[in-house]
Amino acid sequence: MTAPRKPLAKVFADPPHNVDPGLLDVTRIPSHIAVIMDGNGRWAEQQGKPRAAGHKAGIAGVRELIRTCSDIGVDYLTIYSFSTENWNRPRAEVKGLMELFAKTMTMSRVYTIYHCNVKLSVLLGVLRRQGV
Repeated sequence: MTAPRKPLAKVFADPPHNVDPGLLDVTRIPSHIAVIMDGNGRWAEQQGKPRAAGHKAGIAGVRELIRTCSDIGVDYLTIYSFSTENWNRPRAEVKGLMELFAKTMTMSRVYTIYHCNVKLSVLLGVLRRQGV
């Protein structure tokens, strides 16, 4: 584990009620965190929004996660965002997810994550499916 790159009071400047970032034991921050993105579309539907709005909200969460992990000294962050089961979604939704990924990975976004000490590895094994 790398030491936090920023003071925790700055990383968590506006913590939730009853949460004290000062109590976080920085010696117990893991060196690797893995996240499975799931439920963004369901969340949007529960809010009365289209599923695509949930996927976009998920991207905002990932950006915050990347910044926070970098700031607190997490060395590795793995984000699993598209499983083989996702190919069974409606074709328009799959296409929308792929377009969202492409928009997210513009040069300005890549430049930003580079400055968060992020090395980006994209594993694409099944993009040939469904002609997306």
